[in-house]
Amino acid sequence: MLGISAWIETNALFSELWAVAPVLPESWNLASYLVVIIQLGNVAPLVYSYLPKPPLWVAMLMVLLSSGFSMFLACGIWDITAEVFGAQHSVGLLVSAFVASMSDCLSNLVFWPYAGSFSSHPGYVAALATGESLSSAASAAVVAIQSACGFGPTVYFAIIGSIVMCCIASFFLLHFGYSGKALHDFVREGPTSGSPTASVASHKEHGLFSRKSKRFLTSYILIAWLSFVQNALTPTFLPFAGRAYPAGYRLAQNVLFAFAPVASMGAAWLLGAHYRKNCLVTSAEVGAVFMWNIEV
Repeated sequence: MLGISAWIETNALFSELWAVAPVLPESWNLASYLVVIIQLGNVAPLVYSYLPKPPLWVAMLMVLLSSGFSMFLACGIWDITAEVFGAQHSVGLLVSAFVASMSDCLSNLVFWPYAGSFSSHPGYVAALATGESLSSAASAAVVAIQSACGFGPTVYFAIIGSIVMCCIASFFLLHFGYSGKALHDFVREGPTSGSPTASVASHKEHGLFSRKSKRFLTSYILIAWLSFVQNALTPTFLPFAGRAYPAGYRLAQNVLFAFAPVASMGAAWLLGAHYRKNCLVTSAEVGAVFMWNIEV
């Protein structure tokens, strides 16, 4: 449940484009603005990295509260517009998107160390990964309910904010209701190292591109390209491709979000099965190569 809150706000904004774009000044250009605003949210992890670290559970609570605040803020001001640089812009929605993007980007820095602190139960990391992958499916499910019931964006954002409130409740149950013996020390006391000086010294000692890190350079480049396609290219151009078919765009966008967790968990299972020499996966790989060779 906690993992669902990680990216549900950003996914919710793109899921609701079909409803808000036709009534806002940017129209379908709104997707491009959202992509830029969400990328600007990466300033939050950079600032967090160079500031004195609060206890990890405090950082978690701040991220969760800002996530819920961004959705309730969007609930009230998503349709507010103002003139910026001589043109009307949906300032309310863009401000809400910026707050949501900062909390979502920062969640990557605090959620995973928190889950990893339950050292006696490694399954918490897997549970967090499952929850994060389900965040897109959760927003798609709310859109499906919206289509059936016919409520507007205001109610939609309120429902997403309520889901985040449930995630905050689950965090309190997990942190304060769980046995303190299972918690790692730095969850309650905060990390003892990790200051900017220590980080800089570490980089100077090992170098940015050491021999060990160069082995992963290809993987880093591939991840960067896939992130560009998934988080910048597709969200920008998909609305333009489907703007002549609003219902089809809504279906395509939400089917994409609904099946994203299935794809990610399926890929993880296949990767694990591959290294376990699973006979079923090996047969599937051989069959795929055979079908490709006979051009089926």
